[in-house]
Amino acid sequence: MLFRSQKLAVLALGPTDFALRLVPFLCAIAALVIFTSLARRVLSPTGALVATTLFAASGPFIAFAGIVKQYSVDVFAAVALTWLAVDLLAPADASRRWWVAGTGAALLWISQPAVLVVAGVTPVLLWHAWRDGGARRTVLLTVVAAWLASALLVTLLSMAAITSATREYMLVFW
Repeated sequence: MLFRSQKLAVLALGPTDFALRLVPFLCAIAALVIFTSLARRVLSPTGALVATTLFAASGPFIAFAGIVKQYSVDVFAAVALTWLAVDLLAPADASRRWWVAGTGAALLWISQPAVLVVAGVTPVLLWHAWRDGGARRTVLLTVVAAWLASALLVTLLSMAAITSATREYMLVFW
């Protein structure tokens, strides 16, 4: 996804460093905005300010926002998935489950580490589904099923794309 979006940026803005770095920069800005919202939801005002300041001032986060690598996209996807999970636990209309399920499933296609975030939030969502029951259980299980199905498909397709020579090298190297 990163390389396709970078190609579009280069086609639109020309073959410049700015065009190549635009997508990681925009993802970093979006991650900062979403992180701020997330921190405000789960922390005290002082805690949210401290967490957001540390996040915004993090050296690697700043560096990754300006380089042509996928890391800012990964941070964006991780923060967005966490925000979606927290938002899903708040009392709200059950009709948004399709939006949350689809958005979360789509985020898995732009970031491979996002699969690990889903692995982390799934037990929490399942516990709340078991505890809350009723219609809320249906909403949570729908979202978890969509996210896990997308994660499984992304993982299987990624593994299928690896050649046997690369797989053998990775087994020896790692």
